Amino acid sequence: MEDFYRLRTGWASTADVRRCAAAATRAHPDPADWQPLLTARRNGIRVIAFGSPDGVVFAELTPRRVTLSRPAVGASAGEGASVTFHTEFGTIAGVVAPEVGSLVVERPADRRPLGWTLVADGVFVAPNAFLVDSTGLVLRTDGSPKGEIVPVAALPARASAVVDRPAPAVEDPALATEDLATVLAAADAPPIVDPEQWRPGAHADLTPHERVRLGRYGKLLVWHTTGDRASAEDPFVFDFTPQQGPVRDFAVVGKDIWATRMYYDFADGASGTIAVVGLVEDAHIASVVLCRDGMPDLAARIAGGTFLIAGPDLTDVPERGPVTAVLVARDHSGNVREELPYQKQD
Repeated sequence: MEDFYRLRTGWASTADVRRCAAAATRAHPDPADWQPLLTARRNGIRVIAFGSPDGVVFAELTPRRVTLSRPAVGASAGEGASVTFHTEFGTIAGVVAPEVGSLVVERPADRRPLGWTLVADGVFVAPNAFLVDSTGLVLRTDGSPKGEIVPVAALPARASAVVDRPAPAVEDPALATEDLATVLAAADAPPIVDPEQWRPGAHADLTPHERVRLGRYGKLLVWHTTGDRASAEDPFVFDFTPQQGPVRDFAVVGKDIWATRMYYDFADGASGTIAVVGLVEDAHIASVVLCRDGMPDLAARIAGGTFLIAGPDLTDVPERGPVTAVLVARDHSGNVREELPYQKQD
């Protein structure tokens, strides 16, 4: 979980601390007395837990918004866990007793865990997990097979966000379709950060019964599939921002293009069919082609700062090992701007 959420203990960036302090109200202790306990990240969201003289203050930050909790007193031995903060972008956090080593938060009707949490320094954090609704929550501590149901009446109200940064300019108003914003705003597993700010990208029919569309927001890429075999986590957000730690999702990052892979055409819950998807960072890039040893080249669809490469034989490109595939990006004059090996080399 530490790597998954890119945990840093005892630290928060100076810029984030300033944003949190500016969003504080009279209901909060003096921000000058706040001490970072931890920072965690997921899908474009950063969550900070601060210690203060009045208790723990949680903060959720997106590129546009800051959401703060009221201070909460820590839990004593034998008190288990208590939710003190939840947000419109699905962050759930609170305090735990000293004996609690792990915690999962779920909806009562869910059959699989949705909120694997970080537990440290007497607090727990599940960044960008799911929206708390009228059914309440289930808390499972230390691997307990039977969790504790917490009714919504026993939870604090959903915290309100403050928009503290202006919306970025829309680069191409013609691309700002209502359709993508509606899809992203309706997503709740997990909720999509700042859904009104995403830019529609490339889209294509993957199979006769499955279609994908891409979108981007800064260094975040989202894909949404429609058809007979929709994913349980759809839309899916991929974060290309630099990550610390030994574990991260497969990504190849260059100067002008960044890429990863998505799976589709699932059967019986599994798939070996991939599409190469990514971001285009340079407006001069006019084409991206996947060149493979002994196989036909595949050209990308490019739109809205994203690209998509799909083909029926795209099942054998390995993630690691000797390079057998290269992404080649060219400008409008046909000049090669970047050649990016697709495989991570051992």
